[in-house]
Amino acid sequence: NDTLDLQLHAHGYPFTIDDGQRSGYTSGSSASTRWHNVVQVDDKNWIGASWVRSLTDGDGARYMLAEAVPPQDFENVRSYRRQVALLDAGDDPAATPLPPSAIMGAGLPAVARTPDCYVFDVVRVSGGKRHTYNFHASLDDEVVCNVADKKPSDRGKREGFPASAQGFTGTAPEELTATWRMRRDPMGTALGERGIAPWFDAKSPRKFTRLHLLGWKGAPVYTDWTFCKQWNYGFTNLYTVHETEQDSDALFPAVIEPYVGTPFIASVRLLPVEGNEADASAAVAIEVKTVDGRTDFLFVDGRPEKTRRIGTSAAAGEFAFAGEDKDGLRLATLSGGT
Repeated sequence: NDTLDLQLHAHGYPFTIDDGQRSGYTSGSSASTRWHNVVQVDDKNWIGASWVRSLTDGDGARYMLAEAVPPQDFENVRSYRRQVALLDAGDDPAATPLPPSAIMGAGLPAVARTPDCYVFDVVRVSGGKRHTYNFHASLDDEVVCNVADKKPSDRGKREGFPASAQGFTGTAPEELTATWRMRRDPMGTALGERGIAPWFDAKSPRKFTRLHLLGWKGAPVYTDWTFCKQWNYGFTNLYTVHETEQDSDALFPAVIEPYVGTPFIASVRLLPVEGNEADASAAVAIEVKTVDGRTDFLFVDGRPEKTRRIGTSAAAGEFAFAGEDKDGLRLATLSGGT
């Protein structure tokens, strides 16, 4: 049920987690597409094959395109693809890379700074009448979101859920931003931040996962809560919904920022692409600015044979990245293009 699920590890921690309990342990059921970091089509479970079509392991900009085969009961879905890039946020002289020995339990000083990175995520679905971008992070004790017309929701109060499961509904602004704070102490018998890393120190900064979802102004947004009855823990899921009366396409561009203490991304914005289409294969261009003065240009396209113009720039490819700092161009890469 979790085909094309997105998982993210950074700074020695899982900044998203997988709801993978066996049947009967959770409410709602782990055997449901809606509890995974995917786009759900028509509120149905998607069980099908997938494969990675493109993989470019470039320094500082690692990219892949994955494609799922629509199952037989999704006969109206023509394609479902996910383009993902893992991007270094720059060279911080104070940062210390996390060595394999630390991951194996040798430990790392709790106050050590590890390099920042972020994810560029674009999901493309052609077909279906209802498309829901599902996202959750780690076990959380706080979720902050900038939805408009925010109202409390009773969805998280059912079936004996704790008060922390109180959800909300609202509508998305042009840049929907939601931030999950990683739970520090255990909840029930589950591991919080304290139990995940052998180098945990209570004096270390808190850990956060921030979602920047772009281009869905006015879309309905709501949260729900997954609860594991067996081990007494849960976490918050955020849903952004696109719904039409006829089959349609949906394109979800996002930037996902795992950070320690304070955010390192200052701004994220969509860039206009000249002559762009309005379907699932349209080009997407995004500008990301960091708090230390770097500017990144991100680009993906479902029609890599076309030359696209974005302001004074141009690109032709599946994926392109260019990063600048105070000294000029610091990194550029192109995948599947000319």
